[in-house]
Parts: sequence; structure tokens; C-alpha cells
Amino acid sequence: FAFCPSGFFSRLMIRLMYIAKPLTFWQNGIVLEVGDEKALLEMTPLTSHPRLKIEVRGDKRPPTHLVRSLTQIIDSLVENSFSQHPDAVQRFCVCSHCLMKQAITPFLFPISLVLKNF
Repeated sequence: FAFCPSGFFSRLMIRLMYIAKPLTFWQNGIVLEVGDEKALLEMTPLTSHPRLKIEVRGDKRPPTHLVRSLTQIIDSLVENSFSQHPDAVQRFCVCSHCLMKQAITPFLFPISLVLKNF
């Protein structure tokens, strides 16, 4: 995000609790569970470029159900929160190979490309 509206993450947490069981949550983060899939969402709102970090894991590879649900909920909230600033949000997915190799500067795929393959 180029900026983050006040209350964005708390509104996101409330929406997420309708679709998933919260295992734990704190001011800027939440761990959710849906079936055998789990997700960690963390917001870094006080930096010059706020980021929403999402990690999803499950027994199935890839955990498509939860990823798709999270994406839809976040997209809906972003559209409502950033309707006056549509270019303020950029969406990326970190390369899984870069994650395994713990690359310092991992490759980022545009989320639109990732969603086409689900």
C-alpha cells in the first residue's frame, strides 16, 4: 500500500472471522483455520510503505480454497477502502522457490498471474 486507512486491518479481521476460525489474533495480525488450511496475516501499518503479509499452508498443495477466499475478501475491502486511490495498492505473491532458498530479494509474481493458475 502507498498508505493504509485507519481501521483497515481491524475491518479485515472482522470479515475473516465470518469464514474462518481464529486461532489467535493481536493488533496487527491473525492466525486462521479453515479445515486443514491455516493462514497467517500480518499488517505493518507504521512503515513508509505499509504491507499486508499473508502466509497460507495446508495438507493439500496448494491450499487453493483459503487462498481464493482471502483474496476475495481482501479485494472487496481494498476496493471499498481505496476507491479514491486505485493505484495505491499493488498485489504480489512471493516465489515459492525463493522462499525455500530463503532468498534475500525473492522474486514477486503479480497476484493476477497467480490467480489465473488456481
